Amino acid sequence: MSGRRETTPLHKAAIKNMLTVAQVLTQRGASVDAEDEIGYTPLHLAAYVGSTSILDHLLHCGAAVNRQNEEGDGYTPLHLASQEGHADIIARLIDHNANPNVQNEMGDTPLHLAARNGHSAAVRALLKGGADPNMRDEEGLIPADGCTNPELLSIFEEFSDGRKKEDPHMTELRTRLRQAQQMASIAQREVITLRQRAQAAESALAGSRRTIASLHARNRELEEELARLKAKQHTRPRGGANPTNVLPTDASEQSSGGDGSVFMSETEQQQQQQQQQQQQQQQQQQQQQQQQQQQQQQQQQQQQHSPQQSPRRSPQVSPHRQQQAPTTPPANITSNANMGLGAEAQFLTPHHRPMRSRSTRGSSSSEKPRLPSPLSTSSSAGQRTTHSRASSTASQTEEQA
Repeated sequence: MSGRRETTPLHKAAIKNMLTVAQVLTQRGASVDAEDEIGYTPLHLAAYVGSTSILDHLLHCGAAVNRQNEEGDGYTPLHLASQEGHADIIARLIDHNANPNVQNEMGDTPLHLAARNGHSAAVRALLKGGADPNMRDEEGLIPADGCTNPELLSIFEEFSDGRKKEDPHMTELRTRLRQAQQMASIAQREVITLRQRAQAAESALAGSRRTIASLHARNRELEEELARLKAKQHTRPRGGANPTNVLPTDASEQSSGGDGSVFMSETEQQQQQQQQQQQQQQQQQQQQQQQQQQQQQQQQQQQQHSPQQSPRRSPQVSPHRQQQAPTTPPANITSNANMGLGAEAQFLTPHHRPMRSRSTRGSSSSEKPRLPSPLSTSSSAGQRTTHSRASSTASQTEEQA
């Protein structure tokens, strides 16, 4: 063994289970007991990985079976094989005089490690190889303490019955085994209880998930219904509530549930929307007709109130009066008739008639004629009638004269 600690090619061949490389290295003089940085030899690594071929070759070459790693926890190759549960490696090491009761720095024997990790085959191989089941570690525990595996407990009890009854260690071992069995049964009951609780929790969780899903679905339905109601409110005409949209109490109760939600199919909703659109169109048409009627009435009123100028008609004289009347009327009558004065002005004497200056006549002739109002039109018509009567009376007077 060299004094320098490092991982050698033989260490790598052992941990990678390369038998041919290991054989070549040992033939060329590689040390089978060389230690790596933590004190493991190639035999430690072969026992750890469970390589029986490398283990047999190293044992054949004279590797140290009970070598403990000085830089580690005092593990032997048998400790590592027992910890990993390699029963065939344990048997080979014991056959080559490996000590099954050697303790590491924490007081653990290979049997402690095998029982603690639940390796029943390794426990059986160690007990067959002479391992003591009553050895205690630093905490005062034997390998069977804390063991809950029923198979391991039966193995310990089997090997304890085969020993001598006079051995006090066997009596203590049996007592510990009974206690371990009781603890195992209690642990099993607790495990069953925990499983039942877990199942109940899972079922409750599934029920709550279903409830949450149903609540989400109901919430979506309510949101959709609310959106439909808002859309209906926006599509209503502004002129007021539509009487056709107001349902009676019985109809509203039949169309709505107890919670206020409306149960209507899509076809019914479409029909209702179409009816509303038709009603809106009818209302618009009615409004247009009313507007047209109002416009016509306004036009008629404007035509009635607008001034209308009727042409002046000449007075009509009966035929017998035309024969008696002179062809040329007096100058004063013709002047009064041409001037368009009233009936009272025809009988005025020249002294009573108002005189008009030339400036007045010029100004009156230069002014634009004004359109008479309906009242003035009626008064002018009355004046024309009076004028015709006055002219006929004047003609009769002249005839008598």
